[in-house]
Amino acid sequence: MNLDSKIAKEQELRTRVQTLENMRFGWPVFTVGRILLALALILIPMLFVQIVLSEVFTLLGIDLTSIWIGLFGGLIGTLAIIGGYAAYVRWIEVRSLSEFDRQHAGREFIGGALIGAAMFTVAVGVVWLAGGYQITGMNPWMIIVPAITGALFWATLEELVYRGALLRIAERRLGTWIALGISSLAFAGFHVVATPNATLWTGVSVFIAGLWLGGAYLYTRRLWFPIALHAAWNFTQGAVFGIAVSGDEAGQGLLIGITSGPTWLTGGAYGLEGSVVVVGIVLLAAILVLQQARKQGQFLTAFKRA
Repeated sequence: MNLDSKIAKEQELRTRVQTLENMRFGWPVFTVGRILLALALILIPMLFVQIVLSEVFTLLGIDLTSIWIGLFGGLIGTLAIIGGYAAYVRWIEVRSLSEFDRQHAGREFIGGALIGAAMFTVAVGVVWLAGGYQITGMNPWMIIVPAITGALFWATLEELVYRGALLRIAERRLGTWIALGISSLAFAGFHVVATPNATLWTGVSVFIAGLWLGGAYLYTRRLWFPIALHAAWNFTQGAVFGIAVSGDEAGQGLLIGITSGPTWLTGGAYGLEGSVVVVGIVLLAAILVLQQARKQGQFLTAFKRA
């Protein structure tokens, strides 16, 4: 099949899908169906890789708790879920994977990583000045190695689900503001239900983080930036400062740190993401990035096609 024929067939497929969507009840069904299909194609490769790697490593007698196995597993898992999302985009939406445009990868990923790490470091600094955080020692630097790809994997998974799938697909029919609200609510709802020590306040905190990360996607219309922000934030929080991430029990970080003081300052058992300091910093970042995205004309109105 030559290039012209391929382009013509792809255009014909898009036209047929749009015709079905324009039927009276077509667009809600297609929107929800696309989101569910995207989620399936993201999650199935992740589960498959997890099961296969576990079986292979066990068969070979490889220690699954090894630092290097953790590093390797996180990297393979990240590639698997990106591959699943790419398959959805190619097979269902019949287009190129613009969300991972390689031309912008370096600048947006490095920039996002630096900003995410800097934001959490500033937050810790403010809490430290207020007497809510104290460094008591250091661990060997190797302790942070598996957290590199671990943070990358979880950030990529959540950004693909909440921004790449839910926000982007819902936005096609509902407009940017409604889709941003829905995706941020879903992001917060999952963390309230699935993470320990969650409260209504921490749900508000995660909702604001969803606005921030959603704004980062809208600003570039690519996923490099929000993934890097998210991964660097979590990595700095857990692997560097040894602070609980999203309510999970605090693991060992490069720095041995202790939080103490009122819950409004330290976030209590949930970790610093429940601190008013962190919420304030993230809220400011969300406002700034959303303003920039809107200035660039990145917001869509309801029922406008992407």
